[in-house]
Amino acid sequence: MPSEYETTGASNADFVLHVTARPTGGSTIAWALTCQSDQNGRPVSGHANFAPSRISTAPEDYDLQLSTAVHEIAHALGFSSSKFSSFRKPGTTRQESYSNIIRNFNELGKTGIKKIVTANVVAKSKEHYGCDAWANAGAALEDFGGSGTAGSHWEKRDFDNEFMTGTADPNSVYSAISIALFQDSGWYGVSYQRAQTLFWGRGEGCSFVTQRCSDGWSDRYFCTVQDQAGCTVDLRYQARCNLVRYPFDVDHQYFSDPTLGGSD
Repeated sequence: MPSEYETTGASNADFVLHVTARPTGGSTIAWALTCQSDQNGRPVSGHANFAPSRISTAPEDYDLQLSTAVHEIAHALGFSSSKFSSFRKPGTTRQESYSNIIRNFNELGKTGIKKIVTANVVAKSKEHYGCDAWANAGAALEDFGGSGTAGSHWEKRDFDNEFMTGTADPNSVYSAISIALFQDSGWYGVSYQRAQTLFWGRGEGCSFVTQRCSDGWSDRYFCTVQDQAGCTVDLRYQARCNLVRYPFDVDHQYFSDPTLGGSD
C-alpha cells in the first residue's frame, strides 16, 4: 500500500479499492471487505482478493469472472453483515435503527429468518414478486454456509442467480433489489435504469415467498428425478435436474428421503 494513503490520503477519490491476488482456501474464488469508513459509516476504502488459481482469461469464462468481480466490489462498498448496522436514515447523516434495517421472522417452518426491511428493498421486492399484500415483506438473507456467506448474501431460494447470492453464476443478474439496498444505505445515489430483470420468481405472487415450493410454486421451478431433462426458468438454457443426496437432512424436505435436495 502506498505510504501516502496512511498520511495525506488519496485526492479526488470517493473510494479506494486495493486489489490483490493471493491463494484462498477451499472453494473460495475471491473475497472482499471494507477496510475503512468515514464519520458517517460510509466505506471509503476496501480490499478485494482473487485466487490466482481460479482466475481465467478464457473468453468463455469472462461473464463468470466479471460477475465475481462486481460481486466482491459490492461487498467492499457495504453489502455485508458487518456494515448493515451502519446504514444512515435517508437524506440525513443519522444512523438508522437496526430494527428498521434487519428483522427476524418465523416462517416456512423455520425460526430466525433474517430479512432486509428497508423501504426501497421492500418496495422492489414486492414489485418483483407481484405481492403487494405481504405481511412479512423484505429480502431474505442467506442462512447457509460459513461466516463469509451466511448473512451477507441474498437467500438463494428466493433470488437464485441474482449477483449478490452466495454462489457464483455466469448468468448473474444485477437486479433492482440489490440497487435498492445501496440506496437504502444512505451513502449512495443509484440509477434503477441500470437494473436487469431477474426472472426467478418474477410476478409469481405472494405464494412464492410465503409458502413451500411444493405448495405455492409453479412446477417449472423444481424437479423430482435426478438428471431429468428440462429448461431453466428463464428459458435461457437446456437443463437437467440437479437433485443430489447430502450427508445431512436438508432444511426444506420434499422427499421421503430427507437427505435429498437441489445441489445449491
